[in-house]
Amino acid sequence: MTQRIFHPIHVRLRSLLAAGYVLFIVYASLSPFIGWQQQGVSFISVLAEPFRSTYTTFDAVVNLLSYIPLGLLVGLALRASFSVWLSLLVTLLLCLSLSVSMEFLQMYLPDRVSSNTDMLSNTLGGVFGGVLAVSITSWPWFFGSLVSWRSSLFNQDRGMDMGLALLVLWVFGQLNPSLLILGNVFISEMAQSSLQSLPAIF
Repeated sequence: MTQRIFHPIHVRLRSLLAAGYVLFIVYASLSPFIGWQQQGVSFISVLAEPFRSTYTTFDAVVNLLSYIPLGLLVGLALRASFSVWLSLLVTLLLCLSLSVSMEFLQMYLPDRVSSNTDMLSNTLGGVFGGVLAVSITSWPWFFGSLVSWRSSLFNQDRGMDMGLALLVLWVFGQLNPSLLILGNVFISEMAQSSLQSLPAIF
């Protein structure tokens, strides 16, 4: 069962999903990628800001939930090659590094606000997802059933893995309708503008 769970074909899909979700977070954190300029704020001051002045329940929950899938996907991919504790450590470092990078870059976007609370919430979410991943892989009967279900429904090749990864990324993209990534917002706007240009019939 262990050999089947960590077959290279199955690991490839988890790695693609993890990489795709990283790109999704980058897009969601920095979109629309315009207006880059120095805001006169140092990153050290952001880190030193008292939590009570930057904390909001909504932001904390959203940031926590947004990094749980990342920790889960990264943890699942890492467990194919590493031990439980090393997988958790690498997951923690990756989620922390990504969160710190996004908050640092957001200092140069006028529509974004860097927050040490966001970094903490993101990292905790990633760790929670990593713990969930190593827990799932410790249940061979459950994880093996998921792998068997996936294998019975879809072909096992690179094209199928990429398609499934894009499908999952699209689903996550629908959670925020303001993002134009793989969503229907851009298509809807194009359709609306084209319809408005048509002459009135009624």
